[in-house]
Amino acid sequence: MLLPQSENSPPVTCTNTALYEEQHYARFDVRPGITGPWQVGGRNVITDFAQVISLETEYIRNWSLVRDLSILVKTVPAVLARRGAL
Repeated sequence: MLLPQSENSPPVTCTNTALYEEQHYARFDVRPGITGPWQVGGRNVITDFAQVISLETEYIRNWSLVRDLSILVKTVPAVLARRGAL
């Protein structure tokens, strides 16, 4: 989560990769973390795949340590309030 590194990225294991377009693969350029913009933004609220990809791509392109720390801070209340979990 803290450093976007492509050399250690895990293999793509998603079952619907046949539906992916070229821009969708940007999300696999970084290692997965414990949280992200989609998780703190409300997983049940954001159900459109294109919007999820847009959030993740924007996060990757504008990555910073401050932004990661902000997401981590937002994760705590989201988990405690169970937002997006149901």
